[in-house]
Amino acid sequence: MGRRQGVAQAGTVAIVTAHSNWLDLKREFLELLEQSEATRAATLAHLEMEAPQRAAELRRLLATAASEFLEAPAWTRVAPIAVTAIAPPVRIGPWLIKEELGRGGMGTVYRAERDDGSFAQTVAVKLIRSELASEDLRRRFDSERRILASLDHPNVARLLDAGTTADGAPYLVLEYVAGEPIDRYCDAQAMTIEQRLTLLRQVCGAVRVAHQRLILHRDIKTANVLVDARGVPKLLDFGIAKLLAPDMQQTDMTLVGFARPLTPEWSSPEQLRGEPLSTASDVYSLGVLLFVLLTGRRPHLYTSTSPEAFAAAIESARPVALRAAASDNTPPGVLSGRLRGDIERLVHKALAPDLRERYPTVAALDADIERLLTGRPIEAHARSLAYRFRKLLLRQRVASAAVVLASLGLVSATLFSLRQASIAEQERQRAERRFADVRRIANVVLFDLNDTLANISGTLAVRQLLVENALRYLDDMARDSGREPELLEELAAAYERIAEVQGMPSWPSQGRSGNALVSLNHALDLHRRAGTVTSRVAEARVLSNLGSVLAARGESGAALNTQRQAETVLQSIRTNLRSADWWLQLARVQVAAGDATWELGNFAGATRQYQRALDAVRDGQARYANSSVMERQVGVIEQRLGDAAAMSRDWPEARRHHAASLSADEALLLRDPTSLELQRDLGTDLSRVGAVAFMLGEHREALAAHQRALALRTRLTLSDPTDARAQDDEAESYLHSAQALAALGQVSEARDAATHAADGWRELVKRDPDNARMRVSLANALAVLGRCEVSAGQRTAALSHIAEARRIRVQLAADHPDFSMDPDGLLALDAVAQAIRAGRAPPGDLRILDPWEN
Repeated sequence: MGRRQGVAQAGTVAIVTAHSNWLDLKREFLELLEQSEATRAATLAHLEMEAPQRAAELRRLLATAASEFLEAPAWTRVAPIAVTAIAPPVRIGPWLIKEELGRGGMGTVYRAERDDGSFAQTVAVKLIRSELASEDLRRRFDSERRILASLDHPNVARLLDAGTTADGAPYLVLEYVAGEPIDRYCDAQAMTIEQRLTLLRQVCGAVRVAHQRLILHRDIKTANVLVDARGVPKLLDFGIAKLLAPDMQQTDMTLVGFARPLTPEWSSPEQLRGEPLSTASDVYSLGVLLFVLLTGRRPHLYTSTSPEAFAAAIESARPVALRAAASDNTPPGVLSGRLRGDIERLVHKALAPDLRERYPTVAALDADIERLLTGRPIEAHARSLAYRFRKLLLRQRVASAAVVLASLGLVSATLFSLRQASIAEQERQRAERRFADVRRIANVVLFDLNDTLANISGTLAVRQLLVENALRYLDDMARDSGREPELLEELAAAYERIAEVQGMPSWPSQGRSGNALVSLNHALDLHRRAGTVTSRVAEARVLSNLGSVLAARGESGAALNTQRQAETVLQSIRTNLRSADWWLQLARVQVAAGDATWELGNFAGATRQYQRALDAVRDGQARYANSSVMERQVGVIEQRLGDAAAMSRDWPEARRHHAASLSADEALLLRDPTSLELQRDLGTDLSRVGAVAFMLGEHREALAAHQRALALRTRLTLSDPTDARAQDDEAESYLHSAQALAALGQVSEARDAATHAADGWRELVKRDPDNARMRVSLANALAVLGRCEVSAGQRTAALSHIAEARRIRVQLAADHPDFSMDPDGLLALDAVAQAIRAGRAPPGDLRILDPWEN
């Protein structure tokens, strides 16, 4: 965001107070923007007869919208203007404001430093203007926060914190980039064409990562690409970015604010017209950026009276020759004589007004820049055998004759191979064709692509789309697969991937456990039909996953029996055939059996199962050293043993195990800081540490741990709001924070946190009504919310929430008789309700809820 000159006096910032009837004026203005020019003129003419002053104001707004767009918000032109001068904030949260960096239509950016004594850090704080905190702008600001939370790339300014000021203004805390716009940096360094292209490729990498997370930037320009002192470009300001996935889109932001938020000379024709955008729209803006870096000017200058007219002008204009554009002011280090041929073709393809002629993706543009830099044929050049040979000869002048002969031989060999392959394809048996088809779909799409996306936050919707389309095909294949073991195993593994996305507990999923059960049963049948050693280990894995889903749905007895079946299958495999995967799976099965035993109320039995699991994974580590997967499993088991010790009120032992789990996960995260699974594990560790502190009465320590966990889990939820597991974890941290806050006497904050927890679990129960764990978690949140309301003097609301919690538990007991987690829960709720009615409920007493239920 560039600097803006505003009305200022003695170091104060001017804030404009608009008319009291501004909302009506804004509504009329937005309606006029959507009308054709003829209809708009007629509307204004009629309005001038009835309300000439309002018509004049609307004309000024329309003129501003046509000429300035995002550069100057239209509301600043409303007359009359009342100006109130206020000093810039001294601090925002823990951040001490040092200076203003820039201002735009949405708010102001400040340089700030942390001064709470925890550590020193310089950041950029982006603060929305409190007088503009409308619902639309709040949604847009929240969109930017969610977008930035999902992006973790060295060339994107990172989101560090977020919050709301005391007067309700949202703010973001971003990585501070001490640099200058990319064009000025290139000129100051007198960078060559090759150096400028290489620098731009880093920007392409950042935009490509955003696109992989289904995000368009929509405002790429020199002011939003800063280069730091190390020469690293950073992409800034995702404030008008748009999510591409249909279920992620908020209300269309193309008209947020008071004029379309775009910068005309950097925007594609389709963006200027307000049409649906694609990744090719950001490609166009990157093409403008490349044009500026090479020539020192923009390809098209905005002089039109409307964005539609400017779009039409771009489409009717001839492509601008790079040498001609650079002739008056060639950037330092750029030789204008080289701005022709392939480099000009590449730029023109990136700037093609017609989407069909433009690079469809940033990856395609980046690949062509790489080809250009390495002297290979570029896609922007018309396909020509002579052109490709010429590029080859230029790269290999010394061996040109050998290259030509080798190429001719290669062509001949390729034609012969294609002929032979065609004949072979015709002769393949039907089963072999099926095998090749499923290998192509299952291995590439459901395995390679799905597994890659699984560790990229915000991709659950894409994975769901892959799964739903593949599922229809796989159902047909499964019915007609015969008994080919490899084919059966791959089909089974595909159904396992599908179950993970649908509703596996402790996996990023849609939270639909019933669908997951169906898919896992398909997988189990296929693995059993395969009959290999590999498929027997896989059979145990599927049985264990089935047991976990059954446990989540409240069928604890069936879950324990299924886990025992899984261990029996594993133990039947001969010793000499037991691989590292066998030992890992044995430990996981024993942990899951311990969980089911726990939920049946047998805590001592659960502890024995967890200890068996620890012994198994230690044996596996002795045979297969340096396995990070086994190290992670040790952390999981230490966490369970800590929970079991806490249930026995053995706090030193609980702390010892939880510290061991935390230590293991922190060490793993240092080696793989981008792992979403390890981040999730760390959040669980912090939650357990806080729970022990709470039960020991160390409420401030408990709150600190839970708030650390909440910050981490909220980031994961923001990056993918469709992930049921992330939402479950976040709700848990809100609930535990509410307990600690209430115990510290911060009743209002506690009630807000408990409300967040209840709202989160309500949504999850609505999504998966058969999930008993989610229902009992909702009951717990309602119980805590009721106790917070008692402390706030809201007895009626408290009794209502306690009664709802009781109804949920009664229904759970009826639906799932063996789901006996916290068997005294109903009695505790009844006692609390009775104490509230009698006026005897002590404020802040939240011991009715055991933290280990969640």
